[in-house]
Amino acid sequence: MAIISAVSVANANSLGIVRNVTYKCRKAVLEIDQNAAFSSIGRKSNLEMTRECAEITYQHVLKYIGRTAADGDRLAAIELGGNLIVDIVERDCFAEKEFVIYSLPRERPRIDVKYITRVYRSDGKPGSSGTLVEVKVDRFV
Repeated sequence: MAIISAVSVANANSLGIVRNVTYKCRKAVLEIDQNAAFSSIGRKSNLEMTRECAEITYQHVLKYIGRTAADGDRLAAIELGGNLIVDIVERDCFAEKEFVIYSLPRERPRIDVKYITRVYRSDGKPGSSGTLVEVKVDRFV
């Protein structure tokens, strides 16, 4: 397989030397996917936001059902004594909050470089375009 530039092919054609020419064309494609980075700072798609809200709501409902069942069991055991209602109200009124500090964005964008190599074959006649013989994609992440 010979790699010949377009200028040398034209010169060789005028001399009648070259009959079949195979040449390569290589192109680089850069892809940057910032969906994960935007998602980590709160700029999500509607579908992603809906799924996240549904999951958080489901977790809150399960936690509330568990807490209500535990409170009912505690109130059912009234013979143990104590101020059960006061304890429950105090726990619910003065709930502890957690604060978390993040640096944003928490995720990096995904960068992908592809090199696309196309191999063409031409008969070497002036004005004839080459036919595509092979396409190869090399990916560097």
